Amino acid sequence: MDEIFLHMRPRRALLQAVPAAESTAKNLVWVYIVVSIVGVIVLLVACCCAWRCYKVKRTQRPKGKPVPFREDTVSEVLAGGQTAVKVLPHETISQATNDFDLRQKIGDGRFGPVFQGEMPDGTEVAVRRLPLNSRQGKREFVKGVKNMTEAQHRNVVRLIGCSYTQSRLLVYEYLSNGNLAQILFDRRKTLDWNTRFDILLGVANGLAYLHEEPDSVFAHGDLKAGNIMLDKIMKPKIADWGLAALFRNDQGEVKPRNMVSVGYMAPELALEGQLSAKSDVFSYGILCLEILSGRQNTDINLLGTEMQSLLGWAWKLQDRRRQMEMLDNRLRDNCDEGQVLKVMGIALLSTQDSVPARPSMSHIVAMLRDEEALPKLPAKPEAIKSLGLSDQNVSGTFTSSFVTPKFVTPSKKWNSKKHRAGTSKAHADPSDREGLYRL
Repeated sequence: MDEIFLHMRPRRALLQAVPAAESTAKNLVWVYIVVSIVGVIVLLVACCCAWRCYKVKRTQRPKGKPVPFREDTVSEVLAGGQTAVKVLPHETISQATNDFDLRQKIGDGRFGPVFQGEMPDGTEVAVRRLPLNSRQGKREFVKGVKNMTEAQHRNVVRLIGCSYTQSRLLVYEYLSNGNLAQILFDRRKTLDWNTRFDILLGVANGLAYLHEEPDSVFAHGDLKAGNIMLDKIMKPKIADWGLAALFRNDQGEVKPRNMVSVGYMAPELALEGQLSAKSDVFSYGILCLEILSGRQNTDINLLGTEMQSLLGWAWKLQDRRRQMEMLDNRLRDNCDEGQVLKVMGIALLSTQDSVPARPSMSHIVAMLRDEEALPKLPAKPEAIKSLGLSDQNVSGTFTSSFVTPKFVTPSKKWNSKKHRAGTSKAHADPSDREGLYRL
């Protein structure tokens, strides 16, 4: 019996060891499962934290910082079309402007400062450094620059190239005589009548080209004397066209009050934000009055104690058949009276409240060249009628003192839908069918 007992004990021990091994294996499986679940959770938490950090950094990124994208997409944009866009190294432009030395700064504005520079080959250039509030990525920026480069006209400032790596820069031809405002509104300087008339004709030619000729038509949006550059022989060239499109908001819109200079804004642009070629025509009409008078639209005191815009003053003189009183005193003895009256009439036609009532720029060019007769003037705009100044006060001379202008809101009778509907046959714009224009 003892022998049998001794043989049974090892077998019993073996049978007891089998459940223990199975229990250990099950425990290891659970350990693996728990570790895997914890690992997945940790990984998910890490991914969430990384995503949150990315979103925070993206939110804190300064507005207008270039959005990274593949450089080959820029090449695709530059490859199309007939005109090459010259993309210049930032270092080359920085060297040309002496690292954007403030002593070489020749202009400033809502679209950024302008610096004079000299390229390595000796070419003088004007470099505009755009502010960082543009919402467009590099591809859209370069595409806009390409559209601008393809517009070539003797009365439009030529865009030479751009840079978009460290900051967004536009490189233009340099015009040595500065802008029209610097000469026209300086009482120490005088532009003779022939030069003024040639400037008006040149600007009209440039606008007509931008509105009707390029594949991508443009509306300037901020035409004024300060944006008319003059070359060595005083020929005008329109500057700052096409820039507004680079500063659209998230909805792809441009806020006109932040873009258009006070005193030049058409009613439909001020009230509804609708920019078209006819908005530029309105601004051109104001420019005509400024060139006639030698005074800024918002910097005159015509009636002593009462402040009136240059446009309101022009209508008062027109009603009294005293249009020649609008002319700059320095030109009274040396001018072509017929041309003065023509420019006055074009100014009043161009500044009508009704959009279709304004002539197109191509028709204005024809009128300035005596290829078309000046049509009969329409009724005085409602906004001018609402001023209610008495005719007996229609006299006086321009003074150089500055008076804060009183801006008059257009009359409530102004019907925007009515004024956008239809087009006068006499002033039909061949490109009106395109709708709103590229800015």
